[in-house]
Amino acid sequence: MAILKILLYPNPVLRQQCQPVSQEELASETTQTLIKDMIETMYNYEGTVGLAAPQVGVPLQIMVMDATAKTTRDRLFVVINPVIIQQSQWKYSREGCLSFPDYLVTVKRARKLTASCLNQYQDEETLVFKDFEAIIFQHEWDHLQGILFIDRVKNIQTDILDRNALSAS
Repeated sequence: MAILKILLYPNPVLRQQCQPVSQEELASETTQTLIKDMIETMYNYEGTVGLAAPQVGVPLQIMVMDATAKTTRDRLFVVINPVIIQQSQWKYSREGCLSFPDYLVTVKRARKLTASCLNQYQDEETLVFKDFEAIIFQHEWDHLQGILFIDRVKNIQTDILDRNALSAS
């Protein structure tokens, strides 16, 4: 397994709409290695709870997430070709992103959602996420659509925080 390089904004791959993964691609050693490397990469960065394939330069609909931030790994999800079926109960939350390491952004997200997808074993799943896991899912799903959290900012002056300024105070 390998730690993959994270693409930083404004790399154009981050703006690409990702392609679905075919059954044949998903079964391939190349894609299975990518998934393992993405998991390893996510767990390598302290506090990281999600990673999408375009963030490592691969414009495919693959994302990994674990709300435990590697403490237990018992909530690890590998999500392929996700489709959001239902969303409800909106709230604002503050998010970070590996592709924007210096910033935190406040965005509006659904508190609960239902999605269908494939897992790494090619099984179809229907997943229900609430609260923090729903936020992670939506953030990573946006990456697969070529949408970045800065695109969801309502007010640039109040909704974007510089992490360096926060740590200096």
